[in-house]
Amino acid sequence: SVPGLSFTDAGLGGKHFVIRGVSTGIHGGSDAATAVYLDETPITDANSGPQTYSPDPLLVDIARIEVLRGPQGTLFGSGSMGGAIRIITNEPDPGAWGGFAEAILTDTRHGGVGHDFRAMLNAPLAEGRAAIRAVAFHRDTGGWIDNTLLGFNDVNSNETTGFRLAGMWSNQDRWTVKASIISQERRSDGSGIDEDNPPWTQQRRVEEPNRDQWSVYNLKIDYEFDWGRLISTTSRMDRALDNLIDTTGFYQTILSPVFPPVILPEVVAVELREQDDFIQEIRLMSIGDNKIDWLLGLFYQDQDYFTEQQVRAPGFDERTGGLATLFGPADTLLVGRAKRPLEQFAAFGDVTWALGEHWEGAIGGRWFRFEYEYESSGTGLLLQPPTSGQATADESGFTPKLGLSWSPKPELMMYGIVAGGYRPGGANETAGEKFPGCQQELAFYGLSGIPDSYESDSLWSYEVGIKSRWPNRPVYLNAAAYYIDWSDIQTSVGLQCGAGWRENYGTATSKGVEFELVAYPGQNLEFTLNGAWTDARLSEDLPGLGALDGDRVPGVPEYAWGGSATWFFDVFGEIAG
Repeated sequence: SVPGLSFTDAGLGGKHFVIRGVSTGIHGGSDAATAVYLDETPITDANSGPQTYSPDPLLVDIARIEVLRGPQGTLFGSGSMGGAIRIITNEPDPGAWGGFAEAILTDTRHGGVGHDFRAMLNAPLAEGRAAIRAVAFHRDTGGWIDNTLLGFNDVNSNETTGFRLAGMWSNQDRWTVKASIISQERRSDGSGIDEDNPPWTQQRRVEEPNRDQWSVYNLKIDYEFDWGRLISTTSRMDRALDNLIDTTGFYQTILSPVFPPVILPEVVAVELREQDDFIQEIRLMSIGDNKIDWLLGLFYQDQDYFTEQQVRAPGFDERTGGLATLFGPADTLLVGRAKRPLEQFAAFGDVTWALGEHWEGAIGGRWFRFEYEYESSGTGLLLQPPTSGQATADESGFTPKLGLSWSPKPELMMYGIVAGGYRPGGANETAGEKFPGCQQELAFYGLSGIPDSYESDSLWSYEVGIKSRWPNRPVYLNAAAYYIDWSDIQTSVGLQCGAGWRENYGTATSKGVEFELVAYPGQNLEFTLNGAWTDARLSEDLPGLGALDGDRVPGVPEYAWGGSATWFFDVFGEIAG
């Protein structure tokens, strides 16, 4: 129902949101351009290397979802070039007991049966002062893809299990303290189809189970002065993601001159990712009806990211007389490890002031600095001699935001906004340049090796719009037009040999128009209508990627619309439908 917002879903943890055409592709080859927050914690994957996988929270007991379109670099920082999405959970209520329990049975066409259980309990501990809220859920989604080679059906079914526990305390005067734990685990036995097979089938030689487990811990302290509020929010996120991928066909192709398929009947890549984030943000803001409203803040993030990949060929040593054990673990062709610590610092502010009876101005900015390190090692039969590499990247900058609005009537506002956004750069994994066949492919790009690092990309957005409602009528209309100029785009380059890196490639522009209409023609009747036209295109040739000036940015629909009609009515007494 939000114009200008779309998404692509590449399976487990592979959902990527696109706002106003700021897209890095349909498969997450670069860091996300839309920031996703779970309450106060940013959960967008921003440091995982060639492939990004962001957590995908199951939406249970949610208060609202906020979609902030356009660059939000001032308040939300890196990764919010296209905009920001905030998932806001329901808070503990110290005023009353409450709860629900729900069970759902589902059936998937061409697939299996699934079920969904969810429950919530809200318990006041001291009326008006303290409460706890507990949520638990389990979802089993039926799959519809069959592995015809191994004879397994519905391999892409998945199970999601999790809970949320939150507590709050207030002295009903100045202090409010809230703490929460949110944890979720998602498992699946496989995903993906093979294009040359019958519909909804695959032929994988090995099972491909995958798991994504993450937990978010948050402590929020709120103190209210007579003139303002001071908010401290401290978060930690732990995450582990592991999966198995059938790479038999890939390695049989590149190694066929040395090892015939009978020696490599099965090859599997085992991938492990571990992430540990610490995030601290402090905000001080004015309150009350002031001619000038302001907000000041500080942000700090310390992230540790570890990845390991092993390429295993069961039975390889038995067929080759123990060849793999001469260079590493048994039946293992390659072992690669990488560490990617990242630190981000930022100071931000926003000021809004009344310029007269009908005019209001706004100015904001964010100064940022990040420091990125990279350390990798690789060994095994396919990496001889063993490789290792180190790289660092650091950068600082400033993203501004300017706004002006005119409200000739309380029910009408016209506005204009100019804003900037950015994503931090980083260092590339270079060990892959020694994979078999990689040097020949690198030569196609005019390179002798993988670039050590890549820089930040940035954009400027120009927006005008109107927000209105009809006098004495329950009709609301919002509309906006925008133009975005995006430069030094971070793009993922992948080679057939298995290596990949990120590089700054070219520029793009995105322009579009959006509208939202909500009407209440009757007391219990609601109509909505929304639409968007988005024209996002490259503005120069990118020969290395096979893309030309004028090509559309992938994963961005040109036209999108939606609508709804809702009738509210009483069924029995106070039970409403």
